[in-house]
Amino acid sequence: MKRFIQTILMLWISANVLGQDIRQAKVEQFEVRLKSHADAFRNWVDNQLDLTPEQKAKLEELVAAELQNSSDRRRKAGVVRSFRSLPSTTPIWFTLSRNIENFLCNAWMRSQIPEMLSDQQQIAWHDATTERQRWTLSVNSNFVIAVLDDLIFLSDRQRDSMSEAVRLVTDESRRKRLELESGIFRFPPESSILPTAQRYLFLSGPPRDVLNSGQKRILYGHSTRVVGGGRPNTRVPLPIDAVDEKRIKEVIVEFRDKHLPDFAEYVEERVAVMHEELALTESQQRHLVVAGRGATKQCLFQWQTITIDNLLQMGKQIQGLNRPGMGTIARKVYGPSVRVIELELIWQHAITEITSSIDVQRKRPFRRTAIVEYVTAMLDKELWLSPDQREPLAALVDASFPPAINIEQPQARELGLLVTPLFRIPDDELAPVLRESQRRAWKSLQAEFKRRGDHVVLPLKDGSEVLFHVTP
Repeated sequence: MKRFIQTILMLWISANVLGQDIRQAKVEQFEVRLKSHADAFRNWVDNQLDLTPEQKAKLEELVAAELQNSSDRRRKAGVVRSFRSLPSTTPIWFTLSRNIENFLCNAWMRSQIPEMLSDQQQIAWHDATTERQRWTLSVNSNFVIAVLDDLIFLSDRQRDSMSEAVRLVTDESRRKRLELESGIFRFPPESSILPTAQRYLFLSGPPRDVLNSGQKRILYGHSTRVVGGGRPNTRVPLPIDAVDEKRIKEVIVEFRDKHLPDFAEYVEERVAVMHEELALTESQQRHLVVAGRGATKQCLFQWQTITIDNLLQMGKQIQGLNRPGMGTIARKVYGPSVRVIELELIWQHAITEITSSIDVQRKRPFRRTAIVEYVTAMLDKELWLSPDQREPLAALVDASFPPAINIEQPQARELGLLVTPLFRIPDDELAPVLRESQRRAWKSLQAEFKRRGDHVVLPLKDGSEVLFHVTP
């Protein structure tokens, strides 16, 4: 017994030491990223305001002081705590980026910089920061509309109207603006093409009025809130003194079959919307319908299997109470959402086969422009680009993508787009566009990923990885 306790104690100590080493590595990694990011920020301020030597020294002093604060124990603990609080599938890179953004946007830094500026420079500081925020919001808006276009194929008129409608609601409502921005940097296991907050943005107010009835039904299918009382559900009886496996399966299969029309209607609407905008042939329409049926069967079978297994496990736990004669517990079960069909490979391949052709993408240049500008904005978060750098970098980003941009993992769309220019743009092409501090920040961002041949690997918090293919 004594040896057993000693073994357990040694294992516990080893695990804690290993955990401390990992956390220390994360803190050191954070500080390296923070240093290169801060250098890019300092150069951005100088570039925008044309600082005097005295002001440069003061700014360097401010940044150095904040960097020193980031190295103390509380700052390190904050990085670790925020790392722990995020979902297990959150990339380490996002955790660090969030802290870096907080570093340069904290109230102390915002209050200190204007104090060292002249009146004219304060006006220029306000104009520069406001312009950057507005540019970022505009780029985010266009990208989200492009993602929406992937799903419901907006017409040119609808797209123009949607841009104006989104601008109106985000100007009037800070909450709506945050909903628009909440889709940035989303990762598995997001189970829809559109993040939750963005779906609700397009299902309310002026943006909703732009859509036709079929497009609305597609979006409602992607919403966890169904008009008229929430998601459909049923109640499954779980007797306390027995596990009625046969009855559980009968109820779930009956409930599953009620959802077949919902999936069929969703597929029908998706095909109709694509046909209207892309003029699909009869063969293409049949191919999509057949793929939709196969994806529907797969979705419902997976839902049925998982639900029955969970109910049987719960029934056995209830039976373990050993209280016969206590009656039956009714367990509420929610039905499957049609949005999961978009994650089925058979459906993804059928859609991609049509929409990823070069001819189709050339007819819809808005998507490519929105993607390129959005990736440039993501890089701007790290590099602090001046306005005159955005267009040259966007040109390099555009050239790094193949003629047809395909999204292999819709739920990790942003990262899939980011890694292509990050690892395909040569250093000698970056040199004329980026300043030295920005090139260091670029390298520090690259270091968050691991290169394996034609693939880039991003480690997640739970120890797993996300794999992205980079065209050589």
